[in-house]
Amino acid sequence: MVELVKRYQNALKEISINNLGGIISDLNLEKRYEEGFDFYGSTFWTDISSPTLSSVETILVELVQYANISVSRCDGIEWWLSVQDVNKTPQWLLRPHFDRDDISKSMSENSRSPEMSSVLFLNDLPYGELVVMDQKFLKGSIVPDEPTSMTFIRPERNLYAVFPGYLYHGVIGRMWRPYCQCSLRITIAINYWRNKPRAKYMRLGNKFQNAFAPKG
Repeated sequence: MVELVKRYQNALKEISINNLGGIISDLNLEKRYEEGFDFYGSTFWTDISSPTLSSVETILVELVQYANISVSRCDGIEWWLSVQDVNKTPQWLLRPHFDRDDISKSMSENSRSPEMSSVLFLNDLPYGELVVMDQKFLKGSIVPDEPTSMTFIRPERNLYAVFPGYLYHGVIGRMWRPYCQCSLRITIAINYWRNKPRAKYMRLGNKFQNAFAPKG
């Protein structure tokens, strides 16, 4: 059976994951979540060959080595924070979907998928798994109708999961398991693109911290 997802434990150096955690902590994500901040619709772009990167971008570029993709095949990375309450529902926290070049538009034959998709987990949780399925979008349909293989990745600090960008995936909640008083599930999703997406909601990576500044 072909392995759908590559997993890398302790993907970042300890100093890098600690620095990243400090930056994320300063964003007050719990409050942003309560305010209804659109995390999924606030993505950022980083040219991985740029000589001038912000502190967050410099850390994320360290992960490129795991994507098995050459710089010549990759314009850069699109990335965003994903913040979820794992107890919001026992079922799908993030329904299965295909990553695409513009999430404001429905998936179609004209949609482009990233070369690779990936998730960096920032905290440990007993559930809230990333689920990757062996399904593709082909000629307007999900193929096969039902997955024949599914990979579940439980949130674990500094675990990096990488998979082909065309695969169907989502995030599940508690399901059958006992309720646990948990912190928010915090990850950074990173997509590797051959050509930069043109989605209007995407911002430059060096504007990342500004995007989370309190309004008013």
